[in-house]
Amino acid sequence: MFDRILVPLDGSVQAESALAVTRHLHPRLVYLLQVERDGADVFHQGDPYLCRLADDLQGHGREVETLRISGDPAERIIETAVDVDCIVMTTHGRGSAERLLHSSIANRVVQRAPAPVLLVPWDTAPSEVEIRRVLVPLDGSPLAETSLSPAIAMARSQQVGLHVVTVIQAHSSPLPAGDRLSASIAADYHKDVHRRHGHIVPVTTEVQPGDPVSVLRSAIRPHDLVVMTTHAYRGLRRVRHGSVADGVIHGATVPILVSRASHFTY
Repeated sequence: MFDRILVPLDGSVQAESALAVTRHLHPRLVYLLQVERDGADVFHQGDPYLCRLADDLQGHGREVETLRISGDPAERIIETAVDVDCIVMTTHGRGSAERLLHSSIANRVVQRAPAPVLLVPWDTAPSEVEIRRVLVPLDGSPLAETSLSPAIAMARSQQVGLHVVTVIQAHSSPLPAGDRLSASIAADYHKDVHRRHGHIVPVTTEVQPGDPVSVLRSAIRPHDLVVMTTHAYRGLRRVRHGSVADGVIHGATVPILVSRASHFTY
């Protein structure tokens, strides 16, 4: 699915957690990028640290290119990602004092990157990386459905099932009645999803009432891969629920593939 992957690194073991997930994506080419925040604006292609990591990936049959550059990390990552299919990076950086900073970098990359971003929890160990299910939140909107294509592709590549979760808003929700999904409408929608895609991958569904962020967090199991589109709501829903992806990502314990709808509009 992803032929060329970019993995940003900062020299820490935490950032290297992304490499464990990268191996499961079976890319042809992996770009390893290390950005130095301070220092001269220079480019290096023979960095010993990156070469060591490259040797390991090459041992698993991957083509690897390495690059160490200086500048603003988020900007450099975004610039370098112009020709890749996916960015795989951890949600935090070197140590506890820098995790908030690195989380900010990840947020900026997700918002502006020209490719989808697969966010990996900073404390993911290689031995813990095993994708057993792909979970995709859907609300019935065309925008949210753009995440179905990559979710199905990921499920097929990992030979696992697809689990669709839809959150229905309570009657007390501030959303207009016409913008709220009912349980019966959600059930019919899931039947349609199963009809359209059940012959490609095994599909299971779940409808739960409540707050979208809380429900989605509760639905996630160990060894899930979550695939979601940012701002999977329209109009008033976009304003009030545009932070659903951010809420799910914050504190996530499994990898989350996040994209803007334009990344997967074929």
